[in-house]
Amino acid sequence: ITELVHVATERESIMVPAFHPHRLFFWPDLPGHKCNLCRNDKPERDGKMPRYRCNVCDFDACPLCFNKKDTHAGEGFMRGDKGVRKDIELSRGQYARRAVLLMRPHALYFAAALTALVGNSVLQIFVPNLQGGIIDRVISARENCTVSSESCAAAKLDFRDHVLLYLAFSVGIGVLVGFQVLFFSIVARRIRYWLRTKLYDRILMQDIAFFDGMKTGDLMQRLGQDIFQFANPIQTSLATLLSNTLLLLGGVAMAFVTSWRLSMLAFTTVLPSIYILDKYAAWSGDNYKRIFQLYGEGNGYANEALKNMRTVRTLSAEELESTRYHASAHKALLLGIRDSLFNSLTISTNSYLDLGAGVMILWYGGYQAISSDGHISVGALIKYQLYWNMIINAFKQLNGILNNFTKAAGAAERVLALFDLVPDIGTNDETGAKAELAIASWSLALEEVSFAYQMRPTSQVLSRMNLRLDEGKVGALVGRSGGGKSTIINLILRLYDPRSGRITVGGVDIRGLSLASYHGLIGTVGQDTQLFNTDIRGNIAYGAPDHSHDDLLAAARDAQALPFIEAFEDGLDTKVGENGQRLSGGQKLGS
Repeated sequence: ITELVHVATERESIMVPAFHPHRLFFWPDLPGHKCNLCRNDKPERDGKMPRYRCNVCDFDACPLCFNKKDTHAGEGFMRGDKGVRKDIELSRGQYARRAVLLMRPHALYFAAALTALVGNSVLQIFVPNLQGGIIDRVISARENCTVSSESCAAAKLDFRDHVLLYLAFSVGIGVLVGFQVLFFSIVARRIRYWLRTKLYDRILMQDIAFFDGMKTGDLMQRLGQDIFQFANPIQTSLATLLSNTLLLLGGVAMAFVTSWRLSMLAFTTVLPSIYILDKYAAWSGDNYKRIFQLYGEGNGYANEALKNMRTVRTLSAEELESTRYHASAHKALLLGIRDSLFNSLTISTNSYLDLGAGVMILWYGGYQAISSDGHISVGALIKYQLYWNMIINAFKQLNGILNNFTKAAGAAERVLALFDLVPDIGTNDETGAKAELAIASWSLALEEVSFAYQMRPTSQVLSRMNLRLDEGKVGALVGRSGGGKSTIINLILRLYDPRSGRITVGGVDIRGLSLASYHGLIGTVGQDTQLFNTDIRGNIAYGAPDHSHDDLLAAARDAQALPFIEAFEDGLDTKVGENGQRLSGGQKLGS
């Protein structure tokens, strides 16, 4: 099975850390895979589409981009205003350590869950011992009842005491299981809440350059399904991991106490099982990361199409959008089926090993129980079989759990990569000077400013530009499309920093100002009207928390929007719909 996995999953690969953080596999022909860097999806002259492909993060590069070794224009990379950042890779151990750090604020709930879990596991470890003891006492009572009534009564009393003890253990296990499930569920839900809210905050504070190279659907995938996969093992798998680890260790100890001879024979099948499972888990982790990447790609297509549904319908592009979404979903399906195939082969092989061990236990143990000089009784043989079943069940549970943690590690990489990404232009940076205190006059100057967008590094938008606008003057930037007018506004707003040169207001470099205070003194009207799915009041007051009702009316009056607002039945409380769908183009601009 191991050789089969290697043959089916391994290809010749190359590692170029400066170009891509993971190994790349060369495919002579890979139709339908667009280059992530230049976005080329056309075949070569011979009709083939050679690609260098990453099996970890679904990255594809054409030979031309691979030869250039340039990732600056690639989509899907973690990046700040100064360039691409190195992505992180998590092993199962590193994932476990990060998960433990996340649980620290919830230590009280986790301690309660852990206490219930340990108590439950300890009781379960001794249950087979009680069951084997009950069987031995049944046999003993039957023999004693043929001897005398006194010995028969004593044997029955001993049997009753063991049954009552077994009943008490069962009741205790049921109570502790309930508390265990309750507290682990609370911990997982609190962690999911913390992850969602904090990750959303981290996304909001990233540089605009980050959003230039990242699809909205991919970010939604990380906020939704990836966080669920990341935190899910804490609720469903962590408890099982800890309890089955205790059951495995306790079962092994009790098995050797019951019969070390049977244990030495039965455990010959364990090491091959561990080796096969470890190889499969390593491959499966990479495979699931690729599946999550494809889910994010599909969500990106769907999000884009649904946001622009009027354009899609006007151009009758439904089939095009359906094809793109189906292609991503189908690739994810094929990878999932491939994982299911190797998972079934792994489980089948281990099942044969388990069955072989069970046959050896009953064969050797049965002969020993039959023999007059055997070292094991019938009850002890049954006890050993119960402990062996406990060991096998715990081992199988741990196998499934390790696979869950492997899948979770793939999702965690995508989530934690955002958590660890520190923006170059910090929106919450309070170290800068307050703009209202630092700026004495509102003269604006661009000094030797050069700039190129990261996604178009070869296209120089501004080159050593100088511009000065004095306070109190009205200025206009006039030029052809693509000449850099919007770029200058973006730089003045410090959505990006110049690659060289500086921008000053009143002689003060804007990079030394607190961004929030600086934006608070600037009014902007964008060329694209963006409305939020709230009421007109919320859209007019967006970004201005300290406002009065009179301020809202004055702003609406200045924008020539008050007449049509008052014509609505709900006035300022009128809902505008997603992207302002309930308003006309002119009404959107006024709002």
